[in-house]
Amino acid sequence: MAVVSVTQATEGESDVSVDGRSYRAVYLVRTDDPNDGPAVAQFAEGVPRMFDAHPVTQYATVRSIAPRMVDRDPCLFEVTVVYETHRRGYRLQYQEAEDPIVRVPEIEWGTVGCTAVAEWDINNLPIVNTAGQKYDPPIEYETNRMQLSIARFYEHYDAAEAQEYANAINTDIFFGAPPFTAKVKEIHARPVLESGLFLWYVSWVFHFRFEGYYKFFGVWEYTGWIKRVLSCGFMEIDSGGNLVNSKDANGDEVAEPILLNSTGHRTTTPFFQTFHVQRELPFAPLGLEV
Repeated sequence: MAVVSVTQATEGESDVSVDGRSYRAVYLVRTDDPNDGPAVAQFAEGVPRMFDAHPVTQYATVRSIAPRMVDRDPCLFEVTVVYETHRRGYRLQYQEAEDPIVRVPEIEWGTVGCTAVAEWDINNLPIVNTAGQKYDPPIEYETNRMQLSIARFYEHYDAAEAQEYANAINTDIFFGAPPFTAKVKEIHARPVLESGLFLWYVSWVFHFRFEGYYKFFGVWEYTGWIKRVLSCGFMEIDSGGNLVNSKDANGDEVAEPILLNSTGHRTTTPFFQTFHVQRELPFAPLGLEV
């Protein structure tokens, strides 16, 4: 899990509008692990950070950073960095703006510990006993997930919306993360008196999961929080459409699960089922990305 290279693809295209001047620079980031995900690319050494100053233009700072996977290669990301000059309204956000609702949200990235089932070792070898059987119960190991915390002021707190989004998974790109890889883990809200206004201070915590598989050669498919399970069992559908106990070549009931295809018949080709077990919603309406 490491960044292999960071190269700047463009020097910085500029644009002028009534709001000020903006500059765009694009970086190509290559990693060595398809499970790294866009967050690793965004924070790679050599990619500017939020609010970094433009290397040439005075008063221009980084206002947005958007990583995305290139050509479905899970180890190659294009990170677009946008600098903008300090417009009047933007300067107020840097300072203590009179209206707290227009302030830049407080954003913090980190990691959170968790456990996962160890099915393969670091050399991509299956974790089995000396007889080639999987351990029961399976071996677990400690790992980490990316965590994003965002807090901002709201004029109102919608408890119904919070209930709807609790444990929800994204269906759109969220802070560069592909659909189904970001999950609402926590939502906290408290009433506050800020700048003479009665407001709600709401904080969101998101966890990211970048697991997936190679759908085709060189094409990585993120499963994220979607459950992907190998179809197998001790029973199968026979040629007559009946559910029967699976038997081996000697006519005895099998001692371990056999592979099943999409219709429940015995097969030698692995077939994986996907289960969407949690609510899936677009995260863009939350208005949390800056």
